[in-house]
Amino acid sequence: MKLIQATHLTDFRQIISYLQVLSLWILVALLPFRMGVIPRWAMIVAGVLYFIDYGVNKRWIGWKWTKDKWLYVIMIVYYLCIFIWHIGSHTHTSRFSFVLEERLPFVLCGMIGIMGLNKDVKLKHICYVMIVSAVVTSLYIIYHCDGCFFLQSPMKQSLLFTQSRIQWVNSHMMYNLYLNTTLIFAFYLLTREKISRAIRVLVVLACLWFFYLLCLTEGRVGIITGLMLGASFILIYSYKRGLKWFVPILIGYAVLCTGIIAQHQRFTASKIEHEPRWMIWNANIDIIMEKPVIGHGVCDAKELLIEKAIVGDGELQRWYRNRINTVYNGNQNKIQPHNAFLEAWGEFGIVGLCLLFCIFLFPLTMYPKENRIYMLLIIGCFCIQSMFDSFFSPLLYSLAIIFFTSQSETLQANGSQTPDVV
Repeated sequence: MKLIQATHLTDFRQIISYLQVLSLWILVALLPFRMGVIPRWAMIVAGVLYFIDYGVNKRWIGWKWTKDKWLYVIMIVYYLCIFIWHIGSHTHTSRFSFVLEERLPFVLCGMIGIMGLNKDVKLKHICYVMIVSAVVTSLYIIYHCDGCFFLQSPMKQSLLFTQSRIQWVNSHMMYNLYLNTTLIFAFYLLTREKISRAIRVLVVLACLWFFYLLCLTEGRVGIITGLMLGASFILIYSYKRGLKWFVPILIGYAVLCTGIIAQHQRFTASKIEHEPRWMIWNANIDIIMEKPVIGHGVCDAKELLIEKAIVGDGELQRWYRNRINTVYNGNQNKIQPHNAFLEAWGEFGIVGLCLLFCIFLFPLTMYPKENRIYMLLIIGCFCIQSMFDSFFSPLLYSLAIIFFTSQSETLQANGSQTPDVV
C-alpha cells in the first residue's frame, strides 16, 4: 500500500514538473507576439506552475548560493528603482504602471534565477521551441498577407510582410529581436548538441529562412544584427574547423552583406543623415544633464521628453507632431527615448546606468564557461537593440541568460562538459 502511494506521489510530482516545462515552452513560443491577453496569461500560468513545482518537488533541496545569482539580485534591484525613485515625486502618470508591468520579468526571472530552474527544462528543447515558433509565426504573417506572397517582387514582399506583421504579430524591433535570438539558439543547437543529419538540415534551412525574413524587414537594427551574427557564426565555425575555407567564405559573405545593405531603402546617406533618433537622443541628453547623478524617475523623465517633443516649432517638434497624428494615433505617451541606456540614465541617474551595464556585462562571468560564446552573442544582440530602442524585452533576455546557465552548479560540481560536435 505504501509502495502504491509512493508511486502515485512520484507520478504526481512528475506530472507537475512536466506541466511547468510545457507552460514555459508555451510562454517562449508566444514571445514574438505583443504582450496581450494570451501571452500575459501564459506568463502568469508559467509563474504559478513554477512555484507549485518548486514546492511539490522540493526544489530547494541542495540549493546553494553561487556568484551567478548576483545577476538576478541586480535585476530585482533595477526593478525596485522604479519605486525608490518614485518616492516623493509629485508626478504620477500612466507611465508608472506601464513600466511596472513592462519590467516585471526582471523580478520574476530574478526569483527563478536565484531559486533555480526546473532540471527538466532542457536547453535543447528550448532551441526547438524557438525555431518552430519563429517559423510558424512567419508563416502566420504570410498567411495574412494580401495576394500571392511568393510571386511578388522582394520590395512588394517586404511591404506585404511589414503590414501583416504590424497588424497580427508585433513591431519590427521586437519580432526581429526574436528572430536574431532564435538564430543564436539554433547555432548552439548545431554546434553543441548531438542531433541527426535530417534535423541538422532542417535547422540550417530554418536559419536561412530567418535571414531571408530579416532581409525583408524595414528595420535596420534587425538586419544589421542578423548580418553581424552571420559573420560571428562564420568566424566561430572557421576557428573550430580550420582556415581552409575561411577566406573565400568570408569574402563571399562580405559581398552578400554589401549587396543586401546597398539595396535596402533605409540605408541611404539621406536616411541616415536625417535619422530622427539624432534629435531624440540630443533631447534626452539635455534632460539627463539637468539631473545627471540622481535622475528624474520614470514619470518625470517621460513628461520632460514629451514636453521637449511637442513644445516649440523646431525640427524635432514638427517630426513628432506628424508622427503622433499618423503613427501614434494621437497618443503622446508613445514618445520614447529610443535608447535604453539614455532611458536608464534619465530615470535613475548614474545608479540606473551602472545597474543596466551590470545586467548586460555580468553574464559574461557566469558558468558554464563553454556556453560563454553564446552568452556573448545574446548580450551583443540585446545591446545593439538597446542602443536604438527603449524596450529591449526583459523577459526574452532574462530567460535566455537563465537557459544558458541553468546547469551551472551541476557542471561546476561534476566538472562535466556539454558535447561539442562542431
